Amino acid sequence: MGPSSFLGRVAAPPRALAPERRERLFTLIEEVLRERLGEAAAEVLLVRLGEHLQRASDHMYDGVNPHRDDVAPTWDRARSAVFGEMVNVGAVHLELGTWTAFPDSRIAETIQADGLGEFIRLDVDASFHPDVVADVTALPFRSGSVDRVASNSLVEHVAYPHRVLEETYRVLRPGGVMVIVMPFVWMLHGYPNDYVRLTPQFFERICRQVGFEQVTIDVNSSGGLYNVLHNTAKMAAISEARGQEEALRELHELVIVLLATLIPLDTGFEGALDHWFHSVRCFARKPGTYMPSERQHEPRRPFVERALDLLADPAFAAPLGLAGKRLICRDYGIAYEVRAGVPIFTEPRALSRSRHRLTAGRDQLDGWVRQQLPAQSRRRLPRWLRKAGIRALRG
Repeated sequence: MGPSSFLGRVAAPPRALAPERRERLFTLIEEVLRERLGEAAAEVLLVRLGEHLQRASDHMYDGVNPHRDDVAPTWDRARSAVFGEMVNVGAVHLELGTWTAFPDSRIAETIQADGLGEFIRLDVDASFHPDVVADVTALPFRSGSVDRVASNSLVEHVAYPHRVLEETYRVLRPGGVMVIVMPFVWMLHGYPNDYVRLTPQFFERICRQVGFEQVTIDVNSSGGLYNVLHNTAKMAAISEARGQEEALRELHELVIVLLATLIPLDTGFEGALDHWFHSVRCFARKPGTYMPSERQHEPRRPFVERALDLLADPAFAAPLGLAGKRLICRDYGIAYEVRAGVPIFTEPRALSRSRHRLTAGRDQLDGWVRQQLPAQSRRRLPRWLRKAGIRALRG
């Protein structure tokens, strides 16, 4: 029995690609399988490829490839089991690097679904309308004040990712959970800069070195050679500067369709789904017995008022007080503006006349502490010692 263009009947409609060329591509795939495997085995595999193409039609040309449906959801189940302890207990959730992915409607749904006491959006860019504007390497929260911390496609934008893990560990309650999702094979992208790609071995080692336990990594759900190549290929934009865009666009769509069709064959390669993956997912737990925050959700109160007991000076983790439209750290003479209800921790101001010397002094002391002490120790400096250091630097 010759080729029947079975795959062409289940694939997503072409865009730039001429339909007859797409049919010839599918016919070629069928020819190879029938000749090399025999009719019976080829038919089974063609059905499998066809079922995959039906599911893949929505993301054939756009979007990020979803988690593989031929991989057991082990990581998702493990994370759900841990998160289950934090449902309907008034937990505090901190989301790092929110971009535009967390509008108010999504927050309300998450709070209701998980019974959260607080969902805090943190970003360094105020234009994304977060609840807090701050640097993720110096979180403006008290130690042990947050139940769970999550980030999606954030860590690659941080030049010193170790600090994100250290700060996350510090602000988590005992038994609290960190969840990180970040790209691995991905195009260079901004917001505002793109610095690193991290392997599973990085998370395994550094998370435990920071102090986390129960470190669980997943790459299989985004793994596979054809899966990664397909996900990458459809992100490429054809240049219109050389007058070849029509030919290139059609050729490129042929490549995209071919790669998408062959994704179920990824398991035929050595290393299968372990060596090629487009994303890394990690969750890790802070040691200790988990005691939930048990906070009441109070959406009618302004964020700064209801979360004041959670907030702290980002440099020294010292308590803050609210005075009008400013958050004040009286221990170190520092103030942070609150604009439209959002605290801006990226622009510290001095309370005294020696504003410039104080700001410089605080930066110098913080830089010295970061260099001389590991993150877990620098927050334990006695208050009198930190005050003495500030006074010395202020002259």
